[in-house]
Order: sequence, then C-alpha cells, then structure tokens
Amino acid sequence: MKRINLIIAAIILATAGMASESRQQVDFALFDTALPIGDGAIEPRPGADETLLIQFWASWCHSCGSLMWDMDEIVSRNDGVRYVAVSIDDDVDAARVYIRKHRLFEKYSDRYFVDSEKAFAASLDITTVPTILLVNSRGEVLVRKSGHLNAADFQEFARAMRHAP
Repeated sequence: MKRINLIIAAIILATAGMASESRQQVDFALFDTALPIGDGAIEPRPGADETLLIQFWASWCHSCGSLMWDMDEIVSRNDGVRYVAVSIDDDVDAARVYIRKHRLFEKYSDRYFVDSEKAFAASLDITTVPTILLVNSRGEVLVRKSGHLNAADFQEFARAMRHAP
C-alpha cells in the first residue's frame, strides 16, 4: 500500500509540474530565415493587441490549400488576428508556383513565406502539414492543431481568439 501511495504521489507531482510549464514560445528571429513569396512581406510579429494565426503548409499537401479558405474566414471575422502561411517545401519554386495559382494569393500576397531550410518549423516541432498555430503578442502558442481540422478545432481557435491577451 505504501508503494502505491508513493507512485500516486509521484504521478501527482509530475502532473503538477507539467501544468505549470510555460507555453511553447515562437522564436520570431528564426522566422527571418523564411523567404517571402510575394513582392512584399508583412511583419510576422503580432502587435500588442493582435494574435497571429500561422499555417504551415506545402505544395504537395492537398488539404492545406483548402484549409487556407477556412483561415481566411477566421481572420475576416476576427479583428486583431493576422494570418501568415509558411511553406515547408524543399523546393522554393514549387511553393511559389503553387501559391501564386491560389486565389487567396491576391488577397494575402504579402503573407506567404517558404521555410525551405526548416529552421522556423523545426523550432516549433512542425512535423506534419497542415499545422495551425495561434500565437499571442508575447509569442506564446495558445492553440496548436495538426492535420485535418474539425468543428471542435475551429471552436477552440475562436475561444482562444476571444480570450487572447
């Protein structure tokens, strides 16, 4: 019985330690290694009362392109949310060709980047696309979702945007 109590105590301590860990941080200096696809590029760092919605994508990811429409809808409905899309394509030209054909490129031509060296993506442990991050003005990742998103995922993004610092 004493051993079981010790195991339970260890689990409680470990869980408490995990709960107090800080959120994952975005190293915006590494974002500077990403190349803009359009003629200009916005400042990727969110302002004091903004949140940043970052979508990691690739030209070979069919669901990534359709998810961009969902991101546009989220951003259009939420003031203070800035959208940035970062390709993890190895081939910069493949990313450029793909996104320049996407109709949203006209609207957001300054928000598409290629992280062909994957320094920025690696710093955030991006291993699959699509991956979406909602980041507050301090660079803390508030929400992280990978793969196909469902209604509950979108609701979580919406809640986090309403309560973002």
